[in-house]
Amino acid sequence: MVNMKELKELMEKVPVWKDAAGAPEWMNELEARLHALEAQAAGAREDARGTGDTCPCCNTPSGRIFRIDKDPILGDIGGMMHYFECTACNKYYNRPVAD
Repeated sequence: MVNMKELKELMEKVPVWKDAAGAPEWMNELEARLHALEAQAAGAREDARGTGDTCPCCNTPSGRIFRIDKDPILGDIGGMMHYFECTACNKYYNRPVAD
């Protein structure tokens, strides 16, 4: 029967085990990088809250696109219609966009 000391010696001879033994170090590095990216993304979301399309009803930059379709009139030649919902006044509006 193999005891723990012999098992450890055998595992140290295998190159893959050496990489696996160092895993906690690079896992901690990856976790730190992940936390930094999550914090950066949270900051970007905070910055983007007031940067939507300007609503024609309440004049706030809080319009969010909820649908994009072909323009009913110019759809055959590539025109698109963007449909918005204002998160400030809860009204809907649309704007034509030429592609």
